[in-house]
Amino acid sequence: QWSTPFGSGALSQSVAVGAGRVVALGLYCAEAYYAGERRGDERYGAAASDFERFVRDVVASAGVNTPVGVIEAKPDEPLIHLRWGLSGRVPVLFVINEEPRRAVTLQLTGEWARAADHGLRDLIANTTFVAGAASAPEPTDAVTIALPPSPWGVHVLVPAE
Repeated sequence: QWSTPFGSGALSQSVAVGAGRVVALGLYCAEAYYAGERRGDERYGAAASDFERFVRDVVASAGVNTPVGVIEAKPDEPLIHLRWGLSGRVPVLFVINEEPRRAVTLQLTGEWARAADHGLRDLIANTTFVAGAASAPEPTDAVTIALPPSPWGVHVLVPAE
């Protein structure tokens, strides 16, 4: 059972709750997406970017902006996972590339663009990467960081100081 429409027949509904919203889905879209990915089923490859776009659009419509993104991601390529947060007061960005031999370019905005003012240092490779200006029509504070392939497909980045 992959799809269970609501009484109205809709597969998704957005309902205001207090100062926020609840987005309810009457289908197992993420499970179908990941099941197809795990099996390498090419039928899911074409829709993979649609699911990711849907999630991104729901989050963006709530006014949430992600400060870190992958510029050249393509739906038919292995995934790049981004995780960011703080270690004490130091911003830390984990970049996990399912294809270690692939370079990746990130776009940073807001606090992460400011954190990259003097570049980002990879704690694993002990290398500093310098930020460059993003091209229009990106947010005006956006910068990019180009990361080369890494032996394990992992970069752990902190502000270079």
